[in-house]
Amino acid sequence: MSDNAADLPAAAAALSAEDRAGLVNALKSEHDELETKFLEERAQLQAKYQKLYEPLYTKSGSKAQPGKDKGTEHPPDCKQQ
Repeated sequence: MSDNAADLPAAAAALSAEDRAGLVNALKSEHDELETKFLEERAQLQAKYQKLYEPLYTKSGSKAQPGKDKGTEHPPDCKQQ
């Protein structure tokens, strides 16, 4: 394995491989915590808007079924499938 320390910024090159690994693990842990929080908040927003959308779905569902609302009956000569 080649020595990649020359490719790293000076501050990172000064760290041992073990210290760099620890830093990466700490950053990954922080990233995972933020992602968990994001997923929780997204789930809450989805649930919130699902409740807001539900009346719209109910209304559109009754409009899509003939005979449910006034004026949506099939005409007498219409052949229903």
